[in-house]
Amino acid sequence: MSKKNVPMLRFEGFSDAWEQRKLGDLGSVAMNKRIFKDQTSENGEVPFFKIGTFGSYPDAFISRELFEEYKSKYPYPEVGDILISASGSIGRTVVYQGEDEYFQDSNIVWLKHNGHLDNKFLQQFYSIVKWQGLEGSTIKRLYNKNIIDTNIKVPTLDEQNKLGVFFEQLDYTLALHQRKLEQLKRLKQGFLQVLFANETNVPKMRFAGFTEEWEQRKVVQIAKDTYGGGTPKTSIKKFWNGDIPWIQSSDLETNRLFNVSPKKRITDEAVQKSATKIIPSNSIAIVTRVGVGKLALMSFEYATSQDFLSLSELQVDPYFGIYSLYTMLQKDLNNIQGTSIKGMTKSDLLVKKLTVPKSIEEQEKIGIFFKQLDDTLALNQNKLSQLKNLKKALLQSMFI
Repeated sequence: MSKKNVPMLRFEGFSDAWEQRKLGDLGSVAMNKRIFKDQTSENGEVPFFKIGTFGSYPDAFISRELFEEYKSKYPYPEVGDILISASGSIGRTVVYQGEDEYFQDSNIVWLKHNGHLDNKFLQQFYSIVKWQGLEGSTIKRLYNKNIIDTNIKVPTLDEQNKLGVFFEQLDYTLALHQRKLEQLKRLKQGFLQVLFANETNVPKMRFAGFTEEWEQRKVVQIAKDTYGGGTPKTSIKKFWNGDIPWIQSSDLETNRLFNVSPKKRITDEAVQKSATKIIPSNSIAIVTRVGVGKLALMSFEYATSQDFLSLSELQVDPYFGIYSLYTMLQKDLNNIQGTSIKGMTKSDLLVKKLTVPKSIEEQEKIGIFFKQLDDTLALNQNKLSQLKNLKKALLQSMFI
């Protein structure tokens, strides 16, 4: 028995080699009959999915009468069939669930296999498939020939079913974690809107025991010191690969305010002979140019490129300060979307206003609340990433 035709990992009770076939040996490509633009409307009875709305929400509809006629006369998917995008983002899949809906011909297709394949198994195969004739190609369309000429190694239908059900359950778990993560993100956005005061100087929601109005301060007033940055000459080797973390805009991530991992480090000599400076720990680094709006609370001493303004010796609770600045910057970014503005000057940033509780205790409560929420988000993101990596490893081990 050829080991090439046996997966590394499989369910107990299965030992037969898998067969190598072509998809065209097991079925044929099917698609709905063509629908012309004048047969569609913006509002109607039956959704019509084009390639641009495939897997999303329809923006076109056809009449019930036309749907019933075409469904009865021409190819139409069965419940469980795996619909495939054949243009645009090639190979995206949607499982047909039996709803009354119609699909754009040639751009959305499926393999009509008459039960020769288990659909759940086929769906997972599509997630790792190498389409015949498309590898290394710039072709942006999946033709019928590409599909039917594609190789597939298949076990018995019983083993296909076990694999399909197993990965379906894993996908369900992944979807649950993805939804939980999205819910937590929405929850955080909601609390950011109600726990920070606006122009009225009183937030919509606050912790018990606090009633005093907040006060407005300029950004320059929430820190004793501010620092710019600079880039030591890359051509001078003795400036680089030292012990001092040197951060650039690409080291920071949008919406991630902690745990920056610098990719580069500089030497003491680089600090002495360039515009960059060593900035104390517990400072807030804010990108003002490329990647404007990204920011992070730094837990260690560091230096930065010239794209940053850093606030040091904070005069507010550090956690409150970072979230307050984040909220303000997000609002500013929303206001400049669609404009040609790509950054802000350091002087402009320093005179922007924040609304701050006079009580350090209220600042601390708000700051730790959001920090704990972010920690929960990070744990869920890590778990989701681990599950995705697990699925990838299992696909490599349980499929050939």
